[in-house]
Amino acid sequence: MNKKPLYWIIPNYLSQKDRLKINKIISKKGRPEPEKNKAVASEGKIKFTNSKILNYKDVKTLLRNLIDRCYTINQDKFSFALDTFSHGSGVLYNQYQVDEKYGWHTDVENESNFQDIKLTVLLNISSKPYEGGLFQIFWHEPHTVHDFKAGALLLFPSIYNHRVTPITKGDRRTLTLFLKGPLFR
Repeated sequence: MNKKPLYWIIPNYLSQKDRLKINKIISKKGRPEPEKNKAVASEGKIKFTNSKILNYKDVKTLLRNLIDRCYTINQDKFSFALDTFSHGSGVLYNQYQVDEKYGWHTDVENESNFQDIKLTVLLNISSKPYEGGLFQIFWHEPHTVHDFKAGALLLFPSIYNHRVTPITKGDRRTLTLFLKGPLFR
């Protein structure tokens, strides 16, 4: 039986220098996340962050062939049918400060009759130490991804329930990309 991993992580994917440059680009080119895109659940708001959108092409040169690497990891570890990534696609930036969190959720495509989000790609672009803000994936029980520290690259199937626990000290920053493909059947 071919057992697929719960997630795939590459620690230290981004240097401190690159994380600082990315954060500078976000402060100049990031746009507030549209209200219609913000995560909610039946119980109400689940996302408590400062979120912005920017174009992937604005940070592409700092991400060192990120998309190619993600497609290779998918082919080797997850085997999802993925469409070609558009370099004009949006990238989601989330900044978590003290007491901010993101409740349990899955990443879904609500506006397409042709695609589903298959893989979520997270980059920890924090440039200063923080406490709390643990990333967890639920598969029969919560699993904490302890290695998702500053500079790390994390990929996981978007259909897995996941969350970020509250920040207790400092400032946690991430970039999120969504790799899409034909509808699940």
